[in-house]
This record gives sequence, structure tokens and C-alpha cells, in this order.
Amino acid sequence: MSSTILQDEELQEANEGQAGEEILNYEYTKGYIDKLDLLFQQYSNTACYNIMSSAIANKIITKEQAQEISNQSACTIKGEYEAYNQNKFWLYPAIATTEGIGSTTQSIINIIRQGIVVKETDGDTFYYIGGCSNYWRSGNIVIFQGGKQIGGVKQHSPQILGGGKIKGAQLDTYSRAMEEGTMEICIIPLLQPANVNWINPTQYTLPNTNYPESINQVVLGPRIAHLLTYQPKINYYAIDLKNTFYYIGKDRHYYVSGGVINYLHATSGTFPYVYPGFYINIEPFGTNFNPIIFLGRLQVLAGNPKLSPLYTKSGKLYPDSYDYWPSSMFAINKVSIGCPVFTSSWVGGDSCSNYGVLGLVSGISEFWPEVDGKISSDRSLLNSIPPDGFEIGLYSLQLIKLPSDFSRGSILDFAKGLRQDEAVRVGLEGISRARRAISALVSSGILYGVAFSAVLAVEEWDSEGQIVSDARQYVDKLNRVYNEALSYVSSCMESLPNILRNEKVMYVQQVQEYLNGVMDSVNALADDSEIVAYLIGSAMDYLESQGIYC
Repeated sequence: MSSTILQDEELQEANEGQAGEEILNYEYTKGYIDKLDLLFQQYSNTACYNIMSSAIANKIITKEQAQEISNQSACTIKGEYEAYNQNKFWLYPAIATTEGIGSTTQSIINIIRQGIVVKETDGDTFYYIGGCSNYWRSGNIVIFQGGKQIGGVKQHSPQILGGGKIKGAQLDTYSRAMEEGTMEICIIPLLQPANVNWINPTQYTLPNTNYPESINQVVLGPRIAHLLTYQPKINYYAIDLKNTFYYIGKDRHYYVSGGVINYLHATSGTFPYVYPGFYINIEPFGTNFNPIIFLGRLQVLAGNPKLSPLYTKSGKLYPDSYDYWPSSMFAINKVSIGCPVFTSSWVGGDSCSNYGVLGLVSGISEFWPEVDGKISSDRSLLNSIPPDGFEIGLYSLQLIKLPSDFSRGSILDFAKGLRQDEAVRVGLEGISRARRAISALVSSGILYGVAFSAVLAVEEWDSEGQIVSDARQYVDKLNRVYNEALSYVSSCMESLPNILRNEKVMYVQQVQEYLNGVMDSVNALADDSEIVAYLIGSAMDYLESQGIYC
């Protein structure tokens, strides 16, 4: 490996304790590989151990490839720390669940999955691409990424960023596709306000190539790759919310609780936990995998973070409290299905390729957890709260490719590969009807933001006329809270003694225009008082930015 990836002055800074820099020098990277080797050798069964020497011995890789992997791992670690230090939230996994859940749900492990959210490059539609669950029910999907909430739920956060619906017919298609293709991934179209600025996840690419060329089986060899997931925190929440993760509505259906929503919202704004792994491009188990989108497998060792080769006192990527959590909190289960796996490549000298998404976890093919001192083969562990006796586990994760790019055509081709093109078509038709309903409401004189949020709150998007009709109650509600917030601001401005009358009028008009632009982020399902408080808070923030304190 070239030691020029880290310059002398950077090495000095690392020695002075700057978080993350020490991982870029040769000795650290060698230690990283050696420690990962040792862990695989110590805790794995005889079929999977010592990732380097075993792979060479079994002719999975050559000695030259082993050296290249050592070089490549340094670039992957470097990309990890840059993502952490620069707060690249678009690399964070999206956390997803549905508002309605099955009555047989045992814990949030059954209903929470992760993935990515992308905006099509040739249109305005967004998509959730990630794990999905047979415990989900039709209705609102709720997604969290980078501290933002997509999709509203009753009596909760007054601020959201668009949303989406899942119809029963879509769920049937998703379930059938998962059973037939053994890939637990779904593509769900989402409705977003106009002109939303969104940064799509970076796809892994080599210099002067695109994603499909970079992950071509001839080009993409064995490598170190990192699983990014909120698995430890969700394991913790599963225990903390064991008896309060749901409530039963007046309709006698089961719904995810506000406590779960609060936790996931907060968690999504933090850096995910990193599980280092060893990627091998090998054939999948079974015969139902689509070879066009299957990518290979990632071998991941899960246990206490002090065992991780990424554990360094000056370069942690996680809260210090994790050092004292029991090992069971780091057990991997179906919560991590859909998570992105990241990698980078060394391209010579001190240069690395971009740090980007290699693929998504589509399932857990094999695993060997050590529970109470014995290796278990009980697959029910993958869908339940981790047992207290869990110490460490080796997981073989199935990976699938991303769409070749994020254009609508590529996304639809990808959906076809997952046997979900019909479900995606149903979702897109619903969004088209919702957009026409928004236009109809705007044409009748309703503010765009009010129309958008009202339509988003409607339970079903079956027809334009039905959506417009059902949205009227939310239009009235949003107009009412909008006027209440604006009235508060007007009264506040009137109370200021040192501002001229015409200036007060001007500032109230500015606030009105500002709130017009905020209304498309309102969750019309939230309580009136919460929405009013959100709008007043937004107005006060705007006035303070103008030097006015009310």
C-alpha cells in the first residue's frame, strides 16, 4: 500500500489526536486488516475465517489482490471519516416504517427497515428504495433521513417533507416478489413539494466510468466494504419501547406509536453505526435470484464496538456510550435489510475513487451468532429483539445493485428486475392523481402549500375528484391555523414601540409571503395547536433574521 495517502503534516495532526486522521496511515490500515482477520478467525465457523489468508488459500483472491485490498481498505476508511466529519447526511440510511402495522407485530424489529431515498434525475418524483416488511399495512409510509421526516402520521410532528401511500395491491405485489425472489427490497414512489433541493446518495464509481461499469463482475473484485446502519439504536429502542411501540385506533387497527416516531426522527439526524465487512462476488444461494441485479455477499462480524477494527480512542464514529452497551445491542437482524453498503478504491499514488454506495442489503443468507456460549442457527433471531446472551455473530449479507442511474427509466427497469414494476406503476398513478388534485385546488384560489399539504393528508388517492373532495376538510383546517399564526404575528408587531407603522405593515406582509412558502411542509394530520406553534416559530425565526424580535 502507498503511504502517500497521508502526508507527513497530516500524520503529525493525527498524532496530536485529531479524530479520524490516524486511520489513513499505513500502520493503522495494516492493523485494521489484521484485526479483522483475527476476529474472523477467532469467532467464525470453519467455512468463513481469516479473510485474507483464508481467501488466498482457497484461491478466492491472489496475493496481489490481497495487497490491493489493503490499499483499497485505506480509501474506504478515509471516505468513512470524511463523510462523518463533513456531515454528509445524504449518505445516511433512510429509516422506514408504515403508520399502520399488523396485529401480530411483536416488536419494532418486525416493522422498521432501512434504505435510501432518491429523486429521479429527469423528473420530480422521489422513491424509497430499501427494505420492506410483511408486517406493514396499507396507508401512509413514514421515512426519516438526515433529521427530516417524510410522511405524516396522526397527532405527531407538524413538519414533514412530502410523503407517500401504499395501497393493499402494492403490498400484495411486494410480498409476492419477496417470496419469489428472496430479496426483501421494495421501491415506493413518494410525492414531494415543488422545487425541493435533494442530494441523491453517491454511487460508487471508478475514475472516468459510471456505476454499472465500476461494479462489473470483471472489474469488481473482493474488497473491504462498510455497512452503514442504525441497528444498535433500533435494538435499544426495541427493548425500551417493548410495551409501548403501538396503539390500537378507534377502528381497532394497530398503529405505530408516537414514541417510535420521535425516536426514529431523532436518530435519523445522527451518524449511522459502521460495520466493517469483506465483500466477495460469489453466486447466490438458491435459484430465484435475478443475476442482473444480484451483486454478491458481504461478510460482517457484529459485536461490541471495542472489537471493531474501526475502534480508536481518537477516531470514534459513534457516541462514547456505545463502549458500555452490551454486545447484544450490536446484533444484526432484519432491521438492517435495505441498508446501503459503501466502499472506495485506491487508484494509485495518494488518490482514491469516490466513497459511494456499492449496493443494498437484500437479505441475510446465513448467520452464526454466539448466544450463551453456543452457536445458534435459529433464524427467528433475525426478526426479534436480540437475546441478552448474544456475544458476537458472523453474518453473510446478500447484496443487490442500485439502479444504473436515478433516471425514471433506470428505476423502472430496476423495479422490473425485482418483479415490482406493477406495484411501482400503481404508486406512480396515485401520485399523478394527487398532483392533478393539487392543481385543481390551486386553480380554485387555494394557496399551493395549503393544497399540497391537504392532499397529502387524504387517506386514499383513488381519483382526482375523490382527493379534492376529501382534501376540503384539511384545506379549511390549514387556512384556519395559517390565519391564527398570521394574526399572532400582526399583534406582536403592533406591540413593538420603536417601529414605524408602514414598517410594521411591510414586515407582516413579508411574514405572510414567508409562511406561504412554509405551508407545503405542514403535516395536516397534526393537532391544530402544534401546527400553529410551528408556524409562529417559523415566523419568529424569519423576523429575527431581519433583526426584529417580537
